[in-house]
Amino acid sequence: MAQRPTQPRAFTSPTTRAVVEAFFARQRAGDHTGLLDLFADRVDFFAPGAANAGALGPGSTRSDISLFFSTLGKVLVPDRDFLVLGQDAVVTGFARCDTSLNPIAMHFTVVGAKIGRCHLTEVSTRL
Repeated sequence: MAQRPTQPRAFTSPTTRAVVEAFFARQRAGDHTGLLDLFADRVDFFAPGAANAGALGPGSTRSDISLFFSTLGKVLVPDRDFLVLGQDAVVTGFARCDTSLNPIAMHFTVVGAKIGRCHLTEVSTRL
């Protein structure tokens, strides 16, 4: 028979939560440089989208993802919810696209207080 741990498993990482909260605080404040400083030197980044949207697609360095995050502040609706499980956080919210709101989810992985992965899922595939 499997033994139960004496302490409950910790599903929330204060570091992950703090980094994700800092990400959105800097995004709201328009602090593009500070937002990029939250990312590791090498990052697994993916934001699928329309072929004519140059800011979307895969990336692996801060300079690769810079254009996307300078655009994100113009379309992201401020209200969002997020769930933190260890080093992973999933954020749900909405992005403005033309006259509609499109549901989005962003999956972050935080390692060593830096974002090492950021994947965007967005319903319309247009931002």
